[in-house]
Amino acid sequence: MGDAATWAGVGVSLAVGVVGLVFAVLANRRSKQSNELAKKANRIAAEAVERADRANEIAEHANELGQDANSIARRAAAQGEDESFVEWELKWKKEGSALTLRNVGRDTAYEVALVVAGDRVHEHKPVGDLEAGEARLIPLPEIGEERVKFDAKQTRLRTDSRYSGILRGFDTFEKELKVTLLWKTESRFPRSEPRELKAS
Repeated sequence: MGDAATWAGVGVSLAVGVVGLVFAVLANRRSKQSNELAKKANRIAAEAVERADRANEIAEHANELGQDANSIARRAAAQGEDESFVEWELKWKKEGSALTLRNVGRDTAYEVALVVAGDRVHEHKPVGDLEAGEARLIPLPEIGEERVKFDAKQTRLRTDSRYSGILRGFDTFEKELKVTLLWKTESRFPRSEPRELKAS
């Protein structure tokens, strides 16, 4: 009977061992599944954090755009209320090769500048503030130099015997200029006005 009890104990131990092994395999499998699920959850969480960061960046950019839009709207409203009146008279003065700029409006123009463009000419000329009725002379010596060269060429043609009888009239110097007037109003709003002018 002692042997039977021993064998019975061995059988029970063996059965418990097999059951323990089965449970261990199942537990290991469950552990692997839970590790994989935890990794997926971590990836999802990382993606969610990344998307949240991106959403925050977009929201910050949207706020900046909104602030810019509000600022532009406030400036536009204030600019609409700006009743500053500046009007310009622009003339070419052949002697001295200069532009005469006069403020014929009723208000002061601040930080006045001219951008002068034409064939072989591109100048930015700061003028300063111009009160109502005030005028400034803006020299453009390069145009005078061009006129001198042009006149010298015309004189050579006129005295060249090869052209006698062929050339009856001679060209006169004339240069088309595009002038952009830039200034600020009393409320410091920028204004501009394009003009065209013939320099002779």
